[in-house]
Amino acid sequence: MSDDPGDVIRVGKQRAADLNSTISVDAAVVEAGPVEPFCHNAAFECTSCYYINQRRQQPGEMQKPERCEDCGNPVLRFKLSESDLIDHQKILTKPPNSTLEDPPRLIVFLRGDDCDTVEEGDRLTISGTYKAFQKQKESVLSTYLRATKLHEREDITVDADATDIGDVVVDYVDEHQRDSGYGVARSEVVEEVSGDRFRRPEVEDTIDELAAASHHDLQDVDGRLAIASTHRTGHIE
Repeated sequence: MSDDPGDVIRVGKQRAADLNSTISVDAAVVEAGPVEPFCHNAAFECTSCYYINQRRQQPGEMQKPERCEDCGNPVLRFKLSESDLIDHQKILTKPPNSTLEDPPRLIVFLRGDDCDTVEEGDRLTISGTYKAFQKQKESVLSTYLRATKLHEREDITVDADATDIGDVVVDYVDEHQRDSGYGVARSEVVEEVSGDRFRRPEVEDTIDELAAASHHDLQDVDGRLAIASTHRTGHIE
């Protein structure tokens, strides 16, 4: 796979059209699980004719053939010695810089040499195939990213469009105005949102645009920002 991740999106911005496609996400690691053996190609031996039936696997419940491909016998047993194993690690990620109490999460599965290379708090760009689990309990699908490439942050330029900056600004104001009761200082918002991803001038311009358009009911009054919707507890009269 190319070292160039292409267009990079924040965790939570993936869409239905991205399923079974390669995407790259800007992610912060929330949790890194243990490295475990994963059977990506499972072998099942027929108890009658001893034929070895192969079945490719995805994360989750092991998928078993209904019957032997050779003789039709429905009784098959897993045969470890004929199966293909690889190191496997589950990590949980969220969008960097999110101030939401419950930010969107994305499960990522690492394989092979990528395992055990990240830890909680790391920020990185991950390329891989966006997939849905084989077994689903609800109509809203549970999904994951099967990582194929981990990119060093310093090698990546993440497109910072106004929509992404605006989301982060609104999230921050929405979260922190509840404590103050009368909005959040604009200087504080700019300082917290600006960083290794967003440039300060971009943040300043986005706040001006949001306030001018009353987007998300964002108000900028005397250097303080607030969400002015009636259902908010912190607002500017």
